[in-house]
Amino acid sequence: MTEISVIVLAAGYGRRIGKPKLMLETGGRSYAEIINDKISDCKIKETLFVINTDSEEWFRKTLPDVKYIINPRPDEGMLSSIFLAYKQLGAVRNLMIFPVDHPFVRRETLESIITAGAISRECVIKPEFRGKSGHPIIIPYPLLSYCGGETLSAIIQNSGYKIISVPADDEGIIKNINSPSDVI
Repeated sequence: MTEISVIVLAAGYGRRIGKPKLMLETGGRSYAEIINDKISDCKIKETLFVINTDSEEWFRKTLPDVKYIINPRPDEGMLSSIFLAYKQLGAVRNLMIFPVDHPFVRRETLESIITAGAISRECVIKPEFRGKSGHPIIIPYPLLSYCGGETLSAIIQNSGYKIISVPADDEGIIKNINSPSDVI
C-alpha cells in the first residue's frame, strides 16, 4: 500500500454533454465505474469521489461501497472539489487528482505514475503522451497549502515543487470528454 489517496473529480453537471460525466457510459459501464475499477486494482490508500447533489442517488445505487462527498458549489470549478476532498482525506504523502472525464487511462499508466510518486517524494508527477501532459496527476499533499493561483496549474507553478513527467504510451491521458462527439 502506498501513501497515495485518489480524488476523483466528478462534481460537474456535464451541461455541454447533457448529463454528468460520471454517468456517461462506454461498453455498458459508467465512467465512474470504469475509473473506480482501475483505481481499485492499484495500491493506494483510499479513493474519494467528489460529486454534485443531483448525482448522489445515482452514485449510491451504482457504487454503493465507494466513498464520496458532495460539492455543494461545483460551479466554482475543479479546485473547489479538490480543496473539499483535501480537507476530508487528511494528511497523506501524495494525492492523485483524477478527473472523471479521463476514463480511458490505462491501468498500466496509473501503476507507472503511482510508482513514480512513491519513489519521487515531494514532486508533482504528470503522465506524458507524445510530449503532451495529461491526467491523472499526483501532487504532494502539502502543495495544496500554497496560495498564489486560481487554478491547480498556477498553484503547482507557484509552489516550487519539481515536476516529473512519466512517459506513457497511453492516449487516454490526453483524451478528455468535453462534447458529445468525444463520447465513445
